[in-house]
Amino acid sequence: MTRALLLILMVMAGPALALKDPTRPAGTSAPVDAKPTRTSLSLTSIIQAGERRRAVINGQVVREGDPVAGTQVLSIDSDRVILRQGGKRRVLRWQGPPDIKTTP
Repeated sequence: MTRALLLILMVMAGPALALKDPTRPAGTSAPVDAKPTRTSLSLTSIIQAGERRRAVINGQVVREGDPVAGTQVLSIDSDRVILRQGGKRRVLRWQGPPDIKTTP
């Protein structure tokens, strides 16, 4: 009799273990500890022609406002490029001597 009662309780408790939080609003899931991935970006050149500035990031020529590798170019300076990625600012600086090309 005790075994039968224990077996019945175990069978009935199975679905209860799979229940979700009853206080969580419908259509939502449990929070996930997912951190945004930080894309590897390589600034290889900055090109200035008068007021126009371009940068070469990951082999792609970009200007202010352009998207590149999941980011957006905010500004291009003579020694750095400022990007927006996921609502945060990210600065790419020269890792070695600058390869600045200026034309009249």
